Parts: sequence; C-alpha cells; structure tokens
Amino acid sequence: MIRSPERPRHLRPGPARPRRAARGRPGLCGLAALSLAAATCAPPLQNGSVVVSPGAAERLGVLCRWGQGGAAAGGLCPGDADAARRALSGAGQLDLRVRERGAPAPAAASALLDPLTPAKVGLFDAATGAAVSPPWLTLTGELQLLLPPGRIRVIASRGPEYTLAEATIDIVDGGSARLDLTLERVVDTTGYIACNLRQPAARGADAGIDAATQIESSAAEGVECAVTSEHDLASDLRRDDAALRLGTRLRMLPGVELTSRRSGAGLGSLSVFPLGGEAAASGEGALRWVDGSADEILRAVRALPGERVVQVSRPHGGGPLLHAPGAPRSAGDQGPRHEGLRHEGPSLLAQIVGDGDGADAVEVWTGREAAARDRAIEELWALLRASRPVTPTASSGPHGRLGAEAGSPRTYIAVADDDPARLDVADLVAGLRRRRDVVITNGPFVTMRLGDVRQGGVASARRGTDGGRMSLSIRVERAPWVDARELHVLVGGVASGAPIPLDGARTTPAGALLDEIAIPVVLGAGGGRRPPGPGAPTGGALGDRPPGQGAPGAIFVAEDTFVVAIVRGRRPLEPVLSGDPGELLPFAMTAPLWIDADGDGRSLGRAAAP
Repeated sequence: MIRSPERPRHLRPGPARPRRAARGRPGLCGLAALSLAAATCAPPLQNGSVVVSPGAAERLGVLCRWGQGGAAAGGLCPGDADAARRALSGAGQLDLRVRERGAPAPAAASALLDPLTPAKVGLFDAATGAAVSPPWLTLTGELQLLLPPGRIRVIASRGPEYTLAEATIDIVDGGSARLDLTLERVVDTTGYIACNLRQPAARGADAGIDAATQIESSAAEGVECAVTSEHDLASDLRRDDAALRLGTRLRMLPGVELTSRRSGAGLGSLSVFPLGGEAAASGEGALRWVDGSADEILRAVRALPGERVVQVSRPHGGGPLLHAPGAPRSAGDQGPRHEGLRHEGPSLLAQIVGDGDGADAVEVWTGREAAARDRAIEELWALLRASRPVTPTASSGPHGRLGAEAGSPRTYIAVADDDPARLDVADLVAGLRRRRDVVITNGPFVTMRLGDVRQGGVASARRGTDGGRMSLSIRVERAPWVDARELHVLVGGVASGAPIPLDGARTTPAGALLDEIAIPVVLGAGGGRRPPGPGAPTGGALGDRPPGQGAPGAIFVAEDTFVVAIVRGRRPLEPVLSGDPGELLPFAMTAPLWIDADGDGRSLGRAAAP
C-alpha cells in the first residue's frame, strides 16, 4: 500500500489482529473483504480473478482498511487480498462507475482523485431486498466488487440533496459486469451549507472508525462542513482533508468537546469551535479546567482570542442535557445528585444560554434518536418562552458507520457563500451566534419567512406591516426519494391547528418536489385563532385542510412569541439508511422566527435587526 510520507500518526495502522481462517464457500463478509482489498489496497496489477485498475492504489491508498461499524476487524492490505482470493469461489465481478450530472469532465488519467465523485453505494438482493453487504464508500466514484451470483440492485446516493441512481444487474459466477450510474443534485439549498457540528476525530475511545473513513463518509453523505470533536482533546483534521483532496467539497473545522470528570451531577458537554492555533498548542489545545462551573468555562472560552461557537451538546443514548454524570456543573448547582434534580434542568440551562456571552446553540437532535429529539425540542420551547434565545442544532456524531451515518441528521447554516472551498468561517460563526438562521433535518429542506424576515430573525409590527397583516411563507423541498407528508406550524411551541398536508404539488426544473404554503398572520389583533367568519377557510389557524381544498387559516398574534415550522414524513429513508423504521422517518425543523407583536423592537429577549 502506498502511503503519504506525512501521513498523520493517528492514521497509522496498529498491530495486526488475528483473523479467522475462511472455510468452505465464503460468506458475504468474505466477499466484501476481498472487494475492499481489491478496490482500495491491491497493487496496480492483475491479481487473480480481480483486475485492479492502474493507479487505484495510489488514488485510494490512504483508505486501506475495513471499518464498517461493528464489523471492523483491523486494516486490510494487499496480502489480505491474496488470502481472501484463495478462499473464495462462486463470485462475479462488478465494475461500478458513479458520475455526477453537470460535473467537470475527467482530467488526465494520471491525476489523482480528479475529478472527485464521492458516493455511497448500497447492494441488495433484487428478489428479497436484503442487503448483500454493508454500504460501500468511494471518493473517485469507482468501485470493483466481487459479489455472489444473482440479480443485484445497486443504489448510489450522496445525501438528501441528490437523487438516487440505481439499476439492477445480473452477476454471473466467474463473469464480470460494468455499470454506470449518474447522481444529480436536485434540492436547492442556495445560501445554506450542510454541516455536521460534532464529528469525532477518531482519536477518542468512542470514535469507532478511523479518521479517513470519517472524512470519506462525510463526503459521500453530502456533508459540506464538519466540526471535529473529541472529549477534552483539541481535534484538527484539516490536513487529512487536504490529503484526500476534498477541500472543494468538504470543509473541516477544528473543535473540542469539554467534558467534566467530576462524579457529581451537572450540565452536559460543551462543544467549542472553531479552534485556531490552540489546536496545535501544548497539551493539544484543550482548555485546562477541572470541575469548573458552566459559567466559569464560558468565561474562559470567551476570553480566548477570536470568536467561537459554544454549543451545549447532548449525550448519545438520549440522556438529558442537564445533570448528566461526569459533566460540568453550574456555579449555583451544588446540591446532591439524584433523579429528582432533572426537573430543575430548564432553569439551570437557561442561566448559560442566550444572546451575548452565553452558550450560542443547543443540540436538540443527536443521531437517530427520534424520541430523545422530541423531548429535547420541548426543552427548547421552554428556553425560548423564558426569553433565552438560542440556536437549535443537530449532528450525527458518527461513532461508527452503520446506524450513525455522517450528516444524518445535519444542520444547514445560512452563509453568504455556501461553497465549501470559499466558506468564510467567521460568517459561519455569525450565522450560528447572531443570525440563528438554520435548518435541522435528515431529509426534507424547509425554510420560512414572515414578510422579509427569515427564520432566526425578528419580524416586528413596526416594520413593513399593512395594518398588522403579514404573510408567513413556508417552502418545503425534497428529493423524490425523501418523503414529506405533514407541515406543522407551532406558535410559542404550541400547534395552533391540524397539520397541513404536503403532496409535492410542484416539480422544480431540477427535479425536486416542492410545496409552498402562505399563511396570513395578523399582529396585535387578539391572540390565538378566531372562529372562521362566513366564507372563511375551514380548519384552525394552521389550516386543517384536505389536499386541494381551501387555504390555511390566519394566525392571530397579540403578544411577542416565536414561530417554528416542522416537516414530518411517513416513509422511512430506506434503502439509503437501514435500521429501526421509526428512527428513519424524515424530519426537518426551522430555527425559530421571533415575532415582535407590540413593535418595541424586541421579542422574548431577541432584538430585531436595525
């Protein structure tokens, strides 16, 4: 295997682990192992029944490993390919090429990783739908795989902004087949960059997979910006990202996750990013604190040069943000630890979030934990009603690949230039800290504006209203394979009526399904919803209308509040994701849009833009 002379130390292979000898006809793991070795690690020559393209090892040499989540068993290199090949019989070869419509034409054949076509490839038995192997990742768009004979359904994907590229092909024992697939980006997310704000850097004990696989997975899932984060270790994978030549598609930002070692109760981990020179400083740049209170930690972070985002991060497994074991405590929280303390959580969290020097964001969605997400969103409503403005975020935090795919879920952040290669990191920070214009999602893309004010901002009765009347415009866009059936509009964290059905009424020129909804909002004219007058649309303030009948009813706002739009789907995100169908249902949520009903320029602690 060809290695870069500057290969980071945490990518160097560890001691070889013993492997069980293959017996008889190989299983799927055996076929997968040989395929991976051939596709990424074998030398550029004919290797038994597997033909390896010239230059394949050079292009993908740094990815020589087998790290499919729980199946990880150490790295595979050329010698492993020979051993696996000798044990195999009854397999056919698939040469797969994935391209992106509209991408630049390939450059010279000698150019490494040019052009890049990151993709995830799923292989399924065409008759049963069962997975033939774990999903494969590719940076170049090219894979050479040995597969069991039969009809195989091949599906290439790159996250929720792209269509699925799929075909069914016959694999013949001892034969070879070629398949070309084309991905197409159809969802318009102009002005937003797709971020995973908490991605382990493969140095912590819970990382699960190595750094190169983390980066490759992010690119293959369509993530455009990822914040590396380890417990009490400043992490920086920018050099790794550059080694894989992904700078035009994926921007890596260094970060740290501050986690207390104290045994008492306290507040959850605090993620801090982006880091600067301290990522290479003595002690690897992590802030040095022991059992500090949350406000003490915040003061230390704000004292560092430059501007950073502080995010209150949620523990995996759905634990509460507050009173999590081994996390920092607030200075005023010195009581004993027991379950009864959890009811104090929202008031404790409220002490350290909000505009100014407090924590900027709260992670309300971590991984696939839908039930924990819904509980965390209720905590968010409590914070907002308590006049503690904060930015909601979501991250996958992939500690292993299967079941924790990068970018599922993700946070879209509004920025001036959404090209990863030209991303202004200071503008990204401002988007989270001040504009608060974000979308959290695992599939649909939903945005909202009231008059000329977008989510994250403050719409004021004194600005541009016609007798207190405004229009709430909501746009829901998704790729055809992503389901979106219901739009929920919440005012002050409470649904004002039945969900609005979504049916993808329009198809955009690019091929996405689109719903656009306009809801009248009347400010300062009595709160809640009014009984409909003669001839008014039926239903509540959110318009519980059957498809094609009427329009959503008006929302009447008499006092300062906030509005949030939530989109839910009923069909799981299969086959791109696999697992518990209940954890795979599409979900998307906008940041709050604050409403200044009395025209004083503020709403629930949030000041309107001048």
